[in-house]
Amino acid sequence: MNDESMYIRKTKTRVINGVDHYTYRIVESRRDEHDKVKQHTLLNLGAHYDLVPEEDHSILAQRVDNIIMGQLSLLPLSETLETEAQRIANLIIKKHATPLIGHNNKKDARYEHVDITSIENTDVKTIGVEHLAYETAKKISLPKILLNSGFSPKEVNAALASIIGRLIAPGSEVSTVNYLRNNSALDEILDTDFSNLHKNRLYKISDLLLKHQSAIESALYQKERELFNPSWNAKKTKPLFYAGYKAPDCILGVPQI
Repeated sequence: MNDESMYIRKTKTRVINGVDHYTYRIVESRRDEHDKVKQHTLLNLGAHYDLVPEEDHSILAQRVDNIIMGQLSLLPLSETLETEAQRIANLIIKKHATPLIGHNNKKDARYEHVDITSIENTDVKTIGVEHLAYETAKKISLPKILLNSGFSPKEVNAALASIIGRLIAPGSEVSTVNYLRNNSALDEILDTDFSNLHKNRLYKISDLLLKHQSAIESALYQKERELFNPSWNAKKTKPLFYAGYKAPDCILGVPQI
């Protein structure tokens, strides 16, 4: 192994009913300030990592290394390998937010001329409308209401993803998953990762939301009353759920056709 390299480490964790269980991690090997080679875990890939065959792990790790260093691949890779390498590299960059290899500790300023027409963007996603929707959800205490309804933190994130995703890009679970994985940076706002989000996760969270519908709606109603004056009079004011309707041209609460 080179002094500085990146690889996937497979570690045996336990044996259950005669079956070996493993965990997989992206590990970086590099020399420290005392010229000693040390290994650092950059990202935990979890147990039963099977997105890429084990025989291709070294190629995957090398491609992740190249992406982080801004280097092109010398040989063309399969779409599956390239997509997974891009996903892992983005997660490592997001997690550490500093150059991981060959980091220059010098504080001296350095300037270079750059042809701005040569700059390319990768993994571009939207974040503005997602931020607005999430801040609104916090304003009405939706995350807290979900937690109080028995949702785990992970289930809260999935519920918010489903609700906000359909608010911004209405569609089925399949289209919402595609939006969250490929077009939206909502996972960065929620400090999670939707790059491997599966439609079944949204199916399950939809069932959970339906199960707790009454409690959630009741809590939201009480929060609305707190935000919009608990003593409002329907004849004098238009509360939140009347927004967009006209009066007296129609019965209050009934939309214009």
